[in-house]
Amino acid sequence: MINKEMLAEREKLALELAAKLPEISAAQSVGEGTCPLQWCLKLVEDARAISDGKSVMSRDGLWQLQLMIEGATRGQSGEEDLAVYKETLDAMELIGDAFTVKVAELLKANLEAYASEWDLHVRRNRCTSLVCYYDLYIDPAVCQGNGACLKAAPSGAVLGGAGMISVIKNDRELKNDAFIASCPLGAIKKCGAIKPPCPPAPVPVGSFGNAAGGAGGGRRRRRG
Repeated sequence: MINKEMLAEREKLALELAAKLPEISAAQSVGEGTCPLQWCLKLVEDARAISDGKSVMSRDGLWQLQLMIEGATRGQSGEEDLAVYKETLDAMELIGDAFTVKVAELLKANLEAYASEWDLHVRRNRCTSLVCYYDLYIDPAVCQGNGACLKAAPSGAVLGGAGMISVIKNDRELKNDAFIASCPLGAIKKCGAIKPPCPPAPVPVGSFGNAAGGAGGGRRRRRG
């Protein structure tokens, strides 16, 4: 027999939880420098944190959404996964309570507003905001060869020396805020698919890209 009082209480709780979620407009405009997918990921994580987890959608549904968004931010998803993601949102809107329906509405609004960004993540493993996918480089115009990056990096990951422009050789273990902030001058920067010109090996500060060395820092070819 259906307990009407219990259902009413559950519905009341779902409405209270839904009221704690952002408005749809927030999902459609996440702000400059914020990755839309990371915004969605945090939304789902926050939703799971406040959910009672008693319904299928608030328990399994939110968990599946989190896994799918994480996959898209880590290069672990494809077009078929995005299709499943959309189907999950449709199902949540159809059979969820007020709380999970609001989550689904927010995620769908974000997906529609940032369709091109979702496509970039899933198809090309790229992130316009340089949050999920990026490479690191040391700006030769800013580096002063103080060695701070060498001390903050694992052995061999960064090459350089006193008075030399440092060069990143392997950024796999360097993609974290602590390493990026290790340079007091802000010479460690993020880049997307196109990396700005940098010396292939450490060179003296001020020698790369100057008039004598040319854009590549090497010698000019003599004219015959």
